[in-house]
Amino acid sequence: MPVEVSVAITEKQLEQRAKGFGASEIAALLGEDPYRTAGDVIMSKLGVRVEESEENELAELGTLMEGPLSTLAAKRLGVKLVKPTSTYWGPNEILFANPDRQIEKPSRGAPPVEFKDTGIMDGWGESGSDEVPSRVLLQVQAQMICLETDVAHVAAMLYPFGRRELRMYRIGRNEQICKIILEETAEFWNKYVLRREPLPASLAPGREVANRLPRTTGKVISIPDSLVRVWREADAKLKEAEGIAEEAKNAVRSFIAQQGAEAAACDLGLVTDKSQSRAGIDAELLKSKFPDAYAAVQKSTSFRVMRFSAAKKVGVN
Repeated sequence: MPVEVSVAITEKQLEQRAKGFGASEIAALLGEDPYRTAGDVIMSKLGVRVEESEENELAELGTLMEGPLSTLAAKRLGVKLVKPTSTYWGPNEILFANPDRQIEKPSRGAPPVEFKDTGIMDGWGESGSDEVPSRVLLQVQAQMICLETDVAHVAAMLYPFGRRELRMYRIGRNEQICKIILEETAEFWNKYVLRREPLPASLAPGREVANRLPRTTGKVISIPDSLVRVWREADAKLKEAEGIAEEAKNAVRSFIAQQGAEAAACDLGLVTDKSQSRAGIDAELLKSKFPDAYAAVQKSTSFRVMRFSAAKKVGVN
């Protein structure tokens, strides 16, 4: 899957993230980020932090790309680009921005320049236009709020048809979008961070973040019937569909096998049913004959399994 690389943030900027919503998080809050949910962002404000090796490598790559992108963008714009030394806060004191660069001076009022390096071409228009993906548009609109500017620039290193290409975009401030950003960030912060109200299903964090939330062993709580009902009904339909699919698949296999063939064609396409093999390790044999080797290569992992028990009286605490 293609990835998108942004310039890494400093430790100081990372500390600031716990105090509000950053411009780069707005797309997730508004459901326009393919990598994070609103719940992921909100949970991070409550102390849940997910760090994976891949994310660290992408951060390092972003740092390496920062210099070349800054040099090329400055040349294209014909201006001096400077790196901000502080965090800019918006008028609601909840929204903040850490732009990659600013034009001429690192102060409020100087337009931001955002860097992107991505192999995902969806949403990117021609160089010189203002056509950028919605997640990027929301990010720079939030930056313009915090920096009190009417324009922002995006320098994107893209890879159309496998070739590298730097495209420059000029984005004007949209007051309607800015109003939505300020209203939504205030509502999210007050409801889910300050008052810690439960997140609705539409804002639930992704599985990776949910798995990392702290739990109290043996604690049982109440949950709305509607949440469980949707899951159980969908699960039942899935099992029914899997059963129908398996029965139909066996019918096709039987039809082909009875005629001694390995494939069959129809107007819909070609069905093949060929013998395959793959090598594997017999764990039980390894354990019995070479117990020391088995112990040396054995790896223990932990994970959560969600199960459902039919209705009965269950105490909550």
